Amino acid sequence: EMRISLEKQLAKIHEQKRRDPVATGEAWARIATLTPSDEGALTTAVRHFEKGERPDLAANVIADTVAHIEDERTRTQMYKKLGKLRWSSGDMLGAGDAFAEGAAIGGDGAMWEEAERAFVAADAWDQAATSIDSRAQLMKKESEQAALYATEADYLVRAGDDASAVLKLEQATELDAENDDYARALEERFNEGGRIEDLAAFLTRRAEKLTGKQKRIELRRRAATLQRDELADPDAARESLKA
Repeated sequence: EMRISLEKQLAKIHEQKRRDPVATGEAWARIATLTPSDEGALTTAVRHFEKGERPDLAANVIADTVAHIEDERTRTQMYKKLGKLRWSSGDMLGAGDAFAEGAAIGGDGAMWEEAERAFVAADAWDQAATSIDSRAQLMKKESEQAALYATEADYLVRAGDDASAVLKLEQATELDAENDDYARALEERFNEGGRIEDLAAFLTRRAEKLTGKQKRIELRRRAATLQRDELADPDAARESLKA
């Protein structure tokens, strides 16, 4: 308590007598370290560091104390502030981590989007995929979810995780079977991996979901051709043609 009292006196001298916002911020940062649950000390330190044009010091004091803030709303906002400070200083990976931490507290879709943007800027494709997946789970419209899963698949390919990319494209096509772009991307992944049986099964499965008769016929004919010529399964081909 005595140290806190002295630091507050020192902060007052730096602010009012010396007009030194950075030194004032450093005093309040020490107070925030001594009382990590005191969000007022933290925000005061950050304000003075920003006034002194030292966003790096503002980011450091937030990073050191934010985990101790008990109020979830305040903790979320401080993570958001930390993300913006790191972004402005060019630390995209650190910004993404901060945004992701804040987004995870209350399921904030906008912050997940900020985390995704930061991770993409940092070429951190695994983390970008995780962020967009969390965001997709918050969407209410299936078409919106599908679009995000398709983008996630692209991130996973960039990360070298082809198996997970296929799973995400499958989710996208299940949610929005009418979208030819998603279907085409999934077909390409199956062809590149030599997964002909999975491709035939996908064509059959997608045909069942489509509303247009001509497109259903086309997909089942393609499936039958694969089943007959590539998989040597005339019975399956016959069923596709009968359908």
